[in-house]
Amino acid sequence: MVMKLKSDSPIKPLKDNTKYSPWKVPSLELGDAPNFIQPVEEEEVEELSEEEQERISAEELQAIRDEAYQQGLNEGREAGLAAAKQQIDELTKSLSEVIEQLTEPTRQCGEQTQNELLQLAFAIARQIVRRELQQDPTQLIAIIREALKLLPVGSKSITIALHPEDALIVKNALSIGTENDSGNWEIKGDPSVVRGGCQVNTENSKVDASIDKQIAVLFSRIAGGQRAGESDGE
Repeated sequence: MVMKLKSDSPIKPLKDNTKYSPWKVPSLELGDAPNFIQPVEEEEVEELSEEEQERISAEELQAIRDEAYQQGLNEGREAGLAAAKQQIDELTKSLSEVIEQLTEPTRQCGEQTQNELLQLAFAIARQIVRRELQQDPTQLIAIIREALKLLPVGSKSITIALHPEDALIVKNALSIGTENDSGNWEIKGDPSVVRGGCQVNTENSKVDASIDKQIAVLFSRIAGGQRAGESDGE
């Protein structure tokens, strides 16, 4: 018996020329679907014990401390060296300024100071010579002889002027009177002549052998030698 479908039935009969294939039940296994994405397997994380975690944390903390200490040490060393260099530079500058201040007045007053020292030495030497001559007046004879050597050869009418007290001492030492036997020279007392020196006069020349003059010549030579040495050193 053949069943006939009603015209209002939802199921429509296929036409004779329609092709069809049998329906297959889809597979329910994972990975068979065309758009299936294989999930990434999570790696197993080994859980550390609390003691191991504390040990690692302590090591990391100590490493951080050591690094911070070394960094601070390096920075402190650099800062200390910089501060020390600055102090040394400032000290050197201060010393240079002090030396400059000390030497500058010497440059400005060098010649004046030398002259004052020479004058002081001149006065001291004069006093020493006078005292020596007073203690040994016969040294006047040596001074007179040196003065006579400075006269031109053949000089006549020679007058030796001495301080009156020195003139008396020389006359007694030489056992001569006011004029020698030859009449070529004489000793005369002159209050203007400082004790310890003499003046030798002729008709055409004069020799000043006073103490002041002799010391002045001596110190002039000394001062000249010093100035020459300074010039050579410049």
